[in-house]
Amino acid sequence: MNVTQSLITKYILIMIAAVLIIPVSFFAGSWLITVPFMHIQGLLNEEYKGKSYYEQIWNQEAKKLEGANEKTINQKLKLLKEKYPEASMFWVNEAGQTQLPLPYHESLPKQWSSSYTAEFIKKRYGNDPYTVITFIGTDKKQGFMVIEVPEKAVEPPIQRLDPAYYNIYLGFVFIIVLSFIVLSLFFFLRIRKRLRALQAAMNNKDEQGIPLPVVSESTDEIGQLEQSFNQMVKQLHESRDREQQERTAATRLNYESIA
Repeated sequence: MNVTQSLITKYILIMIAAVLIIPVSFFAGSWLITVPFMHIQGLLNEEYKGKSYYEQIWNQEAKKLEGANEKTINQKLKLLKEKYPEASMFWVNEAGQTQLPLPYHESLPKQWSSSYTAEFIKKRYGNDPYTVITFIGTDKKQGFMVIEVPEKAVEPPIQRLDPAYYNIYLGFVFIIVLSFIVLSLFFFLRIRKRLRALQAAMNNKDEQGIPLPVVSESTDEIGQLEQSFNQMVKQLHESRDREQQERTAATRLNYESIA
């Protein structure tokens, strides 16, 4: 018997598929659905700017302003605002005064105290918007500059997909899993059908009382059983034929002896 035709081999393959079907379907869905949806929404064309990106950029720009005057810092912030329009930014000078809020925030105080600074940092930590606060220059005496980015802007592109994507994605996974279940059920139903056909053949007998042979189309375990059954039927027919021949011969001898 060919190993690849064995029911045990097929069963093992089904079990392996059962273990892999969920991760494979999620992976396939990510490539076949996520990428097209991201392309439709233009997310593939955008440069991903995560939290670490803004933190790194803001720290670099702050260090470049070492010893810069108020005008230079204001010009720099305006250029950064043009480059990052999704962000809000401002800076606080060495005297603790708010400078150039882009855009203007009414909630920002004109004069910063140590208690308000601590409260501001506490409120912004781990919340929306994502906030980066860094000292200007390296001596920490020029004040500090702040950038605030909406949490949605720093999310990975996949998290910014349209909510309809998730329904389609889950639907795709569901269809894959359902297809596997249907194919597995078909496999076991086919085995059941073949066994019932063999059982019916045992009960279906010809005029001599011998079961009819079955059609064997496979070389697996059930196919071997079908072939053995057909061989048994053949042997029964041969046995009946011999008995018939023996009766015929005995009848002829009796007739000749009487004559």
